[in-house]
Amino acid sequence: MSYTPYARTIKSLQYFTIAITNGNGSNTATITSVDTTKTVIHLLGHSTADNNATYPGTRMGYLTLTNATTVTATRGTTVDGLTISGVAVEHY
Repeated sequence: MSYTPYARTIKSLQYFTIAITNGNGSNTATITSVDTTKTVIHLLGHSTADNNATYPGTRMGYLTLTNATTVTATRGTTVDGLTISGVAVEHY
């Protein structure tokens, strides 16, 4: 039996930021091609221009690995802007 240290299980890390502008419900980021069966997307954080939280949906969004080179950020409203940061983690 061979031993492979945990650190060797990560093939690539790709950080990205997606800005969703006022009037839009989603936007995308392009990443270097990954194997979609071995890649997970992690949301790292978000910020919004809606400082008063008038529309709670402006502060909530999620990320989807749409295909091998595209990550999509989606939110529940089109009011104000939202910026979402994340990382694509590809494993061997």
